[in-house]
Amino acid sequence: MPCSITSAPRLPRVTATIRTCCRALAGARLRLGPEIIAGAREAAVTNNIEAVRRYAYEAVRFNPHPPLMLRYCATETALAVNTPRERRLRAGSTVLLGTLSAMFDSEAFASPNEFRIDREVEYLHFGYGVHRCFGYYINSVQIPELMAALLRLPNLRRASGGDGRILYEGPFPDRLILKFDSEGATADKG
Repeated sequence: MPCSITSAPRLPRVTATIRTCCRALAGARLRLGPEIIAGAREAAVTNNIEAVRRYAYEAVRFNPHPPLMLRYCATETALAVNTPRERRLRAGSTVLLGTLSAMFDSEAFASPNEFRIDREVEYLHFGYGVHRCFGYYINSVQIPELMAALLRLPNLRRASGGDGRILYEGPFPDRLILKFDSEGATADKG
């Protein structure tokens, strides 16, 4: 018997984590193919949470949220100092940062168009420096565990039709309805 699961958008403590899981699952399935999901599922079934984390973070690299960010430059600042890309920003400037393009910068990511879970890089999913996400540490645990629990479900798939699309609340992913078969589903023993 098919079952459905959705995120709970009215629970602010878990919403960001579920949004990230939605992005990772959708990004892996739509842009990267079923073989990526199969590898992530194998990692989940064998309880290799570190590998699940690597699959999730690499999948979100292909579909980052947000793909662009605005920042205000309060004081004169130099970027990429002593490189050919060095730029000076005037105090009071507004800067548009391309997180999506940064995730495919070949100076930071070897073979940026390849899906690779062996990367040892600083992903920008949680921001950086003073803009590091407040939930970074808890989400570093929650996201792989939630992804693993979802990936262990038998015959996990997107709901058919419009229900199987990511729904947005403004620019933020809000919900992705998934289905799975209840036969063979067991309680998580991890």
